[in-house]
Amino acid sequence: MRRTVPLRVRIVIIFGLAALTMMAAVAVPLSVVQDYTQATLSEQRQNLLGLAWFNALTDHAKPYQVLAARLMLDPALAAAMAQGDPAAVSRALRTAGQPWPGGDQALQRLDVITADGRLVASSAGLAAEAPMVNTRGSGARTVQSRWVVSVEDDPTGALFLVVTSAMPNGNLLAVSTALEPALRAFDEAGAGTALRSVFLIGHHSELLHATDPTAWPAVAAAHAKDGSFPLVLERDGHILDAVSAPLLNLAGTQVATLMVLSDATAASQRRSLILLLTGSAAAAVFAALLLGLYGFARVALEPLAEMARVIRAMAAGDAMAVADLPERRDEVGALARAVEVFRRDILALARVRIADTLRRAQQQALIRQEMQSLSAVLEEAERESLLAELQTIEATGGEQDGTALAAAFRQMAARVTAQHARLADLLAQRTRDLDVVRDALTERAQLFRLREELDVARRLQMGSLPAVFPPFPERTEFDLFAAMVPAKEVGGDFYDFALLGDRLVLMIGDASGKGVSGAIFVATTRVLLRSAMVHGASPAQALATANVTLAVDNPTMMFTTAFIAVLDLATGLLTYANAGHNPPYLSAPGSASSGGLQTLAGSDGIALGVLDEAEYEDATLHVAAGASLVLFTDGVTEANRPDYALYGETRLEDVLQGLELESPEDLVAGIQDAVQRFADGEEQADDITVLVARFRGPTGGTNAGVSPLTGMFQK
Repeated sequence: MRRTVPLRVRIVIIFGLAALTMMAAVAVPLSVVQDYTQATLSEQRQNLLGLAWFNALTDHAKPYQVLAARLMLDPALAAAMAQGDPAAVSRALRTAGQPWPGGDQALQRLDVITADGRLVASSAGLAAEAPMVNTRGSGARTVQSRWVVSVEDDPTGALFLVVTSAMPNGNLLAVSTALEPALRAFDEAGAGTALRSVFLIGHHSELLHATDPTAWPAVAAAHAKDGSFPLVLERDGHILDAVSAPLLNLAGTQVATLMVLSDATAASQRRSLILLLTGSAAAAVFAALLLGLYGFARVALEPLAEMARVIRAMAAGDAMAVADLPERRDEVGALARAVEVFRRDILALARVRIADTLRRAQQQALIRQEMQSLSAVLEEAERESLLAELQTIEATGGEQDGTALAAAFRQMAARVTAQHARLADLLAQRTRDLDVVRDALTERAQLFRLREELDVARRLQMGSLPAVFPPFPERTEFDLFAAMVPAKEVGGDFYDFALLGDRLVLMIGDASGKGVSGAIFVATTRVLLRSAMVHGASPAQALATANVTLAVDNPTMMFTTAFIAVLDLATGLLTYANAGHNPPYLSAPGSASSGGLQTLAGSDGIALGVLDEAEYEDATLHVAAGASLVLFTDGVTEANRPDYALYGETRLEDVLQGLELESPEDLVAGIQDAVQRFADGEEQADDITVLVARFRGPTGGTNAGVSPLTGMFQK
């Protein structure tokens, strides 16, 4: 036999899977955000590197900016430019640059270039075939009245620092020097940073400058493998990352790449520690939730095992088995009470069977007694024969029914008729007496059967009405409770409700007759209305559909009033229609005492079953969160007391105002208690039915899993 996994374990497994799914759904966006944040930080670091390099380059180029400004004011250079003699301009440039100090600030050369990039003159004289800067390119930077610092390369691949300024005549003045001093100044600016290394890489990935040449092979290998920045590599137990910045010439072309390698061990360890702590905390919370859920499920579901034991015992014939459970007001308590009702019904049925057996035995004993009395009119032999037959029947009475007695009685009647013609009048009299006894017994048996049938009909009718509250525990948008107290064994009222997606359907009705006929008629009405609502009809359409069916085939001329309301749980819109029923009350929280209690008017139609062409209309209104809808039958307002006074709407409104903040269950009980106290012991003349629904407000969700037939067969 396959072992069944306990329900509480399955609940914990499902919850765990759902929690893991939610954690994964949260972890994926967090990972994306983390990657995006890391990329943003890397981009910012590259921008900061470019800014730091630009500042270092600008600081190193300031003396050359001063030189360029001085040359703009040099009269010799201006005169040579005015003559248009390139040789004179070259001499003037050499003369202007000769006082420049040597060392790291050594001046390379001075060039005068046209705006389109042609060399006009150079301090290098005829040896200069091309200008130091290239102004031709899609990304060329514009040089106007200010200066521009750029990194230029020559055909040999050497890099130079060039300061380019605009001259008054539209030409460009380029002052160039070696780039190496600027690199050393940039190195010295970051010399205090731990494990910081600077690399300058040329066009063909060759190393042009390095503060730590020993680290270059590892960096080059990582760059060749990945090809993108930032690079992350491990060296001597440290985690290093590298960012880069392009070095552009005046034409906007990249001539080299500046790379800075720094220590990221501490930041990486912090990230790892944060991830470890976060994961450990999440695992601990998840484990605590699972353990807590398992303990809760175990405590909540253990009563079900006790009820299962009682049901098995009752199925085996032990009607005295009782569930040893404390009184509870939740679903488990409702189930325990239902099991107890089922047990009491079994005991009641057993008592009925025993009573029926005793009743049949008493009837047979009475018949035998009467037959023995009647046998006195027979002759000796025939009387002894009849008494012998009666003794035989009595000896086998546990296995016989009334058939043997009837046969014996017919034989006795034949004997009396054949042998005692002279006693015909006396026999006729005795026969009539026996007929009276038999009729009395028959009527008594019929009465017992009728009372049993009425009791069964009552249980069937009450059992067919929804009796499990709350009916939809998974929905938090509303609270609901209803109850019916029939005036006779079976009633002529009904109430019903159903949940169709996000629509709550409420129905109530009252048939014109009472007893079995009223119960049958109102049950038919309820089935017709529910069927129409389940198939998408509006309240008015459902009333019209049921009315046609009831009015066409209605030989008893019965009718029923009905009221249907549909509450949209997502918007609070209430749609309703009335077929001759008492208008329900709508009470908003905290406003009943100030006139907030109102009746739902505006949709008044004729009762169902009167005219087959009757028409009904829908009315709508918006229900505020916390408002209560009270549906009732005229058994409430027309309840009377010994002085023939009626309960009336005024007393009902006073009760509603006094109990406006109570739960639907307490509100229904309060109305019934108030009517009972008013009646003061007077016999109930009509069924009392009350249904209360309180709208708690929309929650934004739907419950597509709820069956459209929910509420119809709940017990």
